[in-house]
Amino acid sequence: MSLRERRDEIITEEVGEDIKRALEDFDRFKLDFYKVIEVARYAGLEPPSAEVDVSEIIASYARDEGVTIVFTRSIRGAEELYRRTLLRLKEEDARIATHHHLVSKVTRASIEAGAREGRVKVIVSPRTLAQGIDIGNVIRIVHVGLPEDVREFRQKEGRKGRRKELPFTETIILPVRRWDRELLLRGLSALRKWIELPLEKALVNPDNKYCLLFEGLFKFVNPKLREKLTEDELSLLSYLGLISKEGLTDRGKRAWRNMNFYEFGPPYGMKRMKREDDRAVYLEDIGHCDLVERFQPGCIDYSADAVVVDLLRKGRFITGVVEEQLSMRTVFSYDPLAFAYEEYEKTKHSWGEEPNVIRDYYTGRLHSEVICVVDPPRDGFGIRTKIPNRVYWTISARRSRPVSAGDRTYFIRDRKSLPVLGPTGGVYRDYTYGIVIELDPAEDIIWGRVGMALVTLVLRLAYGIPFDTIYYEVVNVGDRKLLLLHEPDSAGLIEKLDWMEVSKKVEEFEPDELSEILLQVVDDQAHFELLSSGMRWDLAKRYAKRMLEYLMLREKIRVKIGNREILVPRPSRALKTAAFDFINLPISENVLLGCSAIFDGEESFYVLLSKEFFETSGWEEMGKVLNSLVDRGFCFIVYDLSLIMKALTQFRLTSASLLIEGLKREGRLIEVSELAKKVLSVEVAPFEELVRTLGWRETNDLVSLRTELERSSSLLKERGEFKWPYFTKYLKKTAEEYMKSSVINLYKIYYALKGFEKQTKILET
Repeated sequence: MSLRERRDEIITEEVGEDIKRALEDFDRFKLDFYKVIEVARYAGLEPPSAEVDVSEIIASYARDEGVTIVFTRSIRGAEELYRRTLLRLKEEDARIATHHHLVSKVTRASIEAGAREGRVKVIVSPRTLAQGIDIGNVIRIVHVGLPEDVREFRQKEGRKGRRKELPFTETIILPVRRWDRELLLRGLSALRKWIELPLEKALVNPDNKYCLLFEGLFKFVNPKLREKLTEDELSLLSYLGLISKEGLTDRGKRAWRNMNFYEFGPPYGMKRMKREDDRAVYLEDIGHCDLVERFQPGCIDYSADAVVVDLLRKGRFITGVVEEQLSMRTVFSYDPLAFAYEEYEKTKHSWGEEPNVIRDYYTGRLHSEVICVVDPPRDGFGIRTKIPNRVYWTISARRSRPVSAGDRTYFIRDRKSLPVLGPTGGVYRDYTYGIVIELDPAEDIIWGRVGMALVTLVLRLAYGIPFDTIYYEVVNVGDRKLLLLHEPDSAGLIEKLDWMEVSKKVEEFEPDELSEILLQVVDDQAHFELLSSGMRWDLAKRYAKRMLEYLMLREKIRVKIGNREILVPRPSRALKTAAFDFINLPISENVLLGCSAIFDGEESFYVLLSKEFFETSGWEEMGKVLNSLVDRGFCFIVYDLSLIMKALTQFRLTSASLLIEGLKREGRLIEVSELAKKVLSVEVAPFEELVRTLGWRETNDLVSLRTELERSSSLLKERGEFKWPYFTKYLKKTAEEYMKSSVINLYKIYYALKGFEKQTKILET
């Protein structure tokens, strides 16, 4: 029976009008052929396959006269394709090679020479061959997955046709991800539209403080040049804590030692040792950033068909990694992988597929990734820290499932990330630009993420700024919410952008067919959320402008407060005012930690709470202090009353909730966030932004608290959630320091706002 005759079996509620039309109109069917096939497979049918294995195509090119360069999305993709193609070539295996930075320089040079001499016919590379290496007789470029940048696409295209005598040249595009598959499904016109987009700009900022940092350090360490240091260079070095009256500080010495060409780190690499039988084989060194991002225990090393099983250590320093061949023996002998395999097997059975780790690895349906916690600069140029938090094995289902939005059908391939509950190690630091902004607790972080994805898209389309120039996160820290921006490579763009102008560009933005595809490139999860909403671009624009308002708010608050001299009374119990705050810190499904603090004008008092299932402990002493201050006639100030009430409710502290409500009814409780909005004439007034604007420093901030919370949660996933008393030492210390400084700053902010309000009234009269 034909697909049209089995229409009733194919058409389900998940299918859009485009599939229905394709089953009625043959011309339409030819355009949407692959989509109809995917839907039929999802419905349980087995239509004839028109697919060809990529390795089969690449293997056929090994017999050509000219050279074919195959560009993949990653080293992992290059190595996977290389291995699969080797299986087809057999005795002709010398005709194909991989070329990337994990391959030794000597081997890379040999491969390039072999291609020029006609011995090597196919080179598989993620990016290195796009960087100006002239092979000469390249007749074909194959893109296994389109690059995200149009500029990179054109650069790769420039590798072919560099000799007049070549009989022909061609380009082959094989989509591997949702966005490039979707782009090609829209037809040649959509592809041309993408290729003809204005090229991404190469960002050159003469005011980039990274340049200032290098020039300042270079002059400082050279006695003959030290007198030529400018005021800006000295100011930056001093601000970053790199110099003192005695010379370079320890931090300054480390910074100068780590100033290297490829990465900010020592001039030697991390060792990569592979155990083979009873001997150790040393592979090409890896970078310090590679260690953190790609070579944690449990990670797959695609260039060696191996898995990292341990870290090499000398004392407290990590010096490299230990690898073993990827095999079922290795999986079962390394405990964290053995546990992950049990979940892998369960997931594969739930999808109706046969578990086979090695096959899934070779067919590209299994890969590893490291989730890192990034601690960015808080307010401009500074140090960024990246710490590996957890390794995941991600598996993909063999079949896709349809999802309809409007009259179109989209496809989602089921994926699952399996935590590898083993140790992680290492840290990577570099200087760059960043911003951290506390959001209103009522913000929707999922749609905040969609909004930031749209901002990134508008920056690309309106300004030519590459997608990977600015990274963003919209996250929870307990019941608080943060927007974090940072530049992975210091460009100084965050400091230069006119966010009000960007907001206008967002308002003017009119989405088209290409916009929806590009949003997948920016943020797959944000795209999925937009898709689930029925492609509500109006909501996306609303939240994009909302996030931009926070960025503009920083300047607005600074302009209003920054140049004012405000008299603040010396904190004293005589003022009969106490600042109170409470934060919850969920560390697992069944365990909730919290920290509460109060400052009465002279002393601060804090408690650490815990709640396991329904039992709360640790509140008793704080309850006594609160009752005592109430009896003595104190008024209480909180920053956001809704957060306080939510935390008290989560810890089942009913009597404390009733006490706070009673104080509010009596007029003895002041909500400082509302006062700030009124006095400063702003819609939102983030607490940490007010602290920074007023020039006060916190011992720890929400980002530091988030880092410790992520670290503790990660440890407890590995060791067991009810061992939290043994693995939350630093989290509790960070929470204590944060809350102590928080209530003191809250106290001072309240009186600063009262003083500002009084000054404003005097000026107006």
